[in-house]
Amino acid sequence: MKHTSHTRAVRFLSGLLYFFSIFIFINAINFQHNPPSGWYRQSLPQNLPPINVLTFKDSLTGYAVTMLNSDNKSYVIKTTDGGDNWSFVLTDSSGRMFTDVEFLNSSTGFVCTNYETGGGKLLRTTNGGIEWSAQNNPNSFFAYDDLYVLSESELWAVWDAPFDGGVFRTTNGGTTWQRKYYSLSFPADRIYMVNSRIGFISDGYIPNSYLRKTTDFGETWTEVLNGDGWYNIHFKDSLEGWRSKRSVFQKTTDCGLTWTTLLEVSAGNPDVAVSSFSIIGEDTIWGVDRDANMLYPNFQFRGVITKTTNAGLNWGYQIPGYVVQNAFFCVL
Repeated sequence: MKHTSHTRAVRFLSGLLYFFSIFIFINAINFQHNPPSGWYRQSLPQNLPPINVLTFKDSLTGYAVTMLNSDNKSYVIKTTDGGDNWSFVLTDSSGRMFTDVEFLNSSTGFVCTNYETGGGKLLRTTNGGIEWSAQNNPNSFFAYDDLYVLSESELWAVWDAPFDGGVFRTTNGGTTWQRKYYSLSFPADRIYMVNSRIGFISDGYIPNSYLRKTTDFGETWTEVLNGDGWYNIHFKDSLEGWRSKRSVFQKTTDCGLTWTTLLEVSAGNPDVAVSSFSIIGEDTIWGVDRDANMLYPNFQFRGVITKTTNAGLNWGYQIPGYVVQNAFFCVL
């Protein structure tokens, strides 16, 4: 089944609203400003729409983009104290929703939007979000499902729409683009590049989604047998990587040709699963899932955070110590 940008956005929004009913910012990094020990709650600006994507490049400076609010506005926000306080750095009032934010360092980064009528937007900042400049789109109708930034010059963008969509690459910061993949039957809505030469595309994270790989700068894309797509994916080098998809967390040591399952959804108390994850150092992985929870008396739930310190071979879990019921978490 082909998922259009609209249906995927609705599905994604419904899922996020479910576990963002109580939003807990979880970023498994070492803060430098002496916060309280253990887990503690952080607040976002009042009436902010749900967060869509968040990125940190150091322990203090981070950026996030939001979905649309009731006024059809979407925002880019920034923190310089590890998430304790946030400020608005960019607002889009045209009905376009920010779909991704990618930063190369604390100052230089890109944001993009999804909007079928009139095309999306790709914007760049080199001074930490103070100023933004519009970059060229791959074509006048292009809307961004996903963006991957390798350098200030090299960006990859995908849109799963027919005719004007596909996978596009620029090597001059968006001045010109080249289409590297297009399929009417198997469109891509996500991309992950290990480097300029090696990368992956997919059309989702559910069973029967496809996984295609390039090893020649996007000139050809080969389907990985029994590959499936991903919800979250990360490679630490050209061989070793991890991905989550619906119900399983997996690892590869041959650059995605084969995948070994390290964790499957475990029904019980707690229910343990990983869909979003963050890798710290060589072997520590923090993970969460909107369905990972502990059942307490009176049919109350607490969200569960999973952790491994040996790259996924063994897992434990934590339940934050504050009193919040019916909380479900995600690592953004």
